[in-house]
Amino acid sequence: MDNRGSRCALAATILLGVTSFFYFFGRPVPVERVHIDAPDDIYADMLFYRPGIRQPQTVPSSTGLIDDDDEVIGISVRGRHRAYSVSTMADFKRHVVNDLIAHVPVTVTYCGRTRCARALTGDEGSDEPLTVVGRGWFDGHMMIGLAGSTYAQDAESIPGLTDMKFEKTTWKEWKTAHPDTDIYVESSEASGGAAD
Repeated sequence: MDNRGSRCALAATILLGVTSFFYFFGRPVPVERVHIDAPDDIYADMLFYRPGIRQPQTVPSSTGLIDDDDEVIGISVRGRHRAYSVSTMADFKRHVVNDLIAHVPVTVTYCGRTRCARALTGDEGSDEPLTVVGRGWFDGHMMIGLAGSTYAQDAESIPGLTDMKFEKTTWKEWKTAHPDTDIYVESSEASGGAAD
């Protein structure tokens, strides 16, 4: 390969590396695409790109992986019940979970700083999880992204998504009310899958 070909190959490699970096670690967000109605910021602003957890593994309620007084976010869809461990979702890498319960797309978000939880759904006929991503912090709010736009997690409405009813309660209360529930909890002991 001649010197010119080597330079072209090097330039292409650098361009691929820079593009990959911004894709995986923090695509810049144009300010006009950030949709928030927010009070003054109490946290540092930091926007990044973090894919949501897609159809996480769940375990039956009988596994005993979390304590009875641990907090969970519980969702019921078409007679199916699933809990999401708040302590698991408090990790910023797990703030967004894109799941499928009874063939209904369900996205659960949780912000460890503000303790704000939200459950969202999209087109029930899709039979595929949504593709909501974590987008970091802006003006004191956790940010989420969908279809190239960024929104505050607690925005009044998010185009293309509908709020779902959920319950934030203790694990004991949830599993007592829904003995057939399963739970998303990050653990080396967790195995199996959320096959819906």
